[in-house]
Amino acid sequence: MASVKNTKATLIQRRALRIDQNPAHPLFMFTLTSDELLKVADISRITRDEDGTLIGYQRPDVRQHVQNIVDYLDSESIIFPNSIILALSSNVKFKQSRGPGADDGYAKSGTLEIPLPSGDGPKPAWIVDGQQRAIALSKCKRRDLPIPVNAFVADEVDLQRDQFLRVNSAKPLPRGLITELLPEVSSNLPANLSAKKMPSAFCDWLNREKTSPFFGLVQRASNPEEEKSSTVIADNSIVKMVEESLSQPSDRSMSTSSIASMYVTNSDR
Repeated sequence: MASVKNTKATLIQRRALRIDQNPAHPLFMFTLTSDELLKVADISRITRDEDGTLIGYQRPDVRQHVQNIVDYLDSESIIFPNSIILALSSNVKFKQSRGPGADDGYAKSGTLEIPLPSGDGPKPAWIVDGQQRAIALSKCKRRDLPIPVNAFVADEVDLQRDQFLRVNSAKPLPRGLITELLPEVSSNLPANLSAKKMPSAFCDWLNREKTSPFFGLVQRASNPEEEKSSTVIADNSIVKMVEESLSQPSDRSMSTSSIASMYVTNSDR
């Protein structure tokens, strides 16, 4: 079931799974279209009121990052498995389906009813994770693209902030891992990653080519544990070296080997 009830579009009904980890704050898994997402959910921008009290929790949107996502969404063939995490108002209603298969002991299947705001009224959801993706989805050409949504019921801003911090507290991917993966990706990449693809491939060649002065000396995420003691050059240093060479092609005063020798360090990893 995927419907918006009546002509005034006051209610979205969507098939959903309910998971009761905490009965006071049930979890739901369902879909919204790219057109519906920001009609249902607000972005709670971090700011302070006149008394200095903290309001919201989301960072400002990053325009280039949003545009990169829009460009991908508007391309010919896409896969968008990344779910948006929402905090739902307690005004939402869940009607469990009937029948023996509606509850397997872990999740209940049914219909989630999400009321849409009238006029300038408050929206029934807030984005906890995925604000850049949500903005990009609102700008893309695919208005009916189904988007996976994970949501929990919570009216309290304190709980929303708690979940926001927990979701976003994980460390980003190590730069070395990204550097090694880039040459193996054939699809269109965001501009910031695309610019590193050729330097990353060159770094890989320097490490694997037997005639290279750096053969077997570059630290790679895929290096076996027993080889790590013999790798003394940070791969990100090689990537930086090539990037600088490409951005300043007229400067030929130093050889590749002499520039690289300046970067034989682990300090920037």
